[in-house]
Amino acid sequence: MMIKEKIRDFYYYSWLALVLQWLVAVLIRIPYLYIFNRVRISYSEIKPQPGINYLYVSNHRSLKDPPILGLSINRPISFIAKKELFHNPILAFFLYICSTISVDRQAAESKTFRAAKNALNTKFMSWAWSVGIFIEGTRSTDPGRLGKPNKGPIFIARLTKTPIVPVGISYKNKRDIEIVVGEPYEIDYKGDLEDQAWECLEKISQLCDYEMPERS
Repeated sequence: MMIKEKIRDFYYYSWLALVLQWLVAVLIRIPYLYIFNRVRISYSEIKPQPGINYLYVSNHRSLKDPPILGLSINRPISFIAKKELFHNPILAFFLYICSTISVDRQAAESKTFRAAKNALNTKFMSWAWSVGIFIEGTRSTDPGRLGKPNKGPIFIARLTKTPIVPVGISYKNKRDIEIVVGEPYEIDYKGDLEDQAWECLEKISQLCDYEMPERS
């Protein structure tokens, strides 16, 4: 296990990981986004800038969300995924290739936040590594409504002093998908985590076709 972790730590956010992500984008981007799926990508007036680390925070509707979002934003990104996905050795191989960060959704571990912090402190010339996370924590099962927000993205943004980019993903049908990338913004680093999680979810709701859940 120690050797495996050392290899992972050496590879994650390295120039090699950057090259492999670029190759995946070149080889898979066009067929996956525009042939197997029909993806339309749009940006708000103020776009994320090159050379800046961002935390991309999105809603979650489908298993296709991570690859579609990762290929759409055209920059190196590590997604935070539940640890159960790593139990499948074949899937785990591809998750490691993509520098995916494991998280225990029942009890968030310090190593998860440390990995996210390492990614969000990594830059290669004009390339800055980003982290992707789904604010609902899991896929929403309500066809017209978002799930309640998780405070994890706000905590990571506060821990790393990283601006958030809200993203709305809308599924018109199984193939037609719309991604709207919102304007980057800085959270209130001393504000209430839960309040700011709901504020972030509101921004995402404005970018997609799904309504806000009731806050209890």
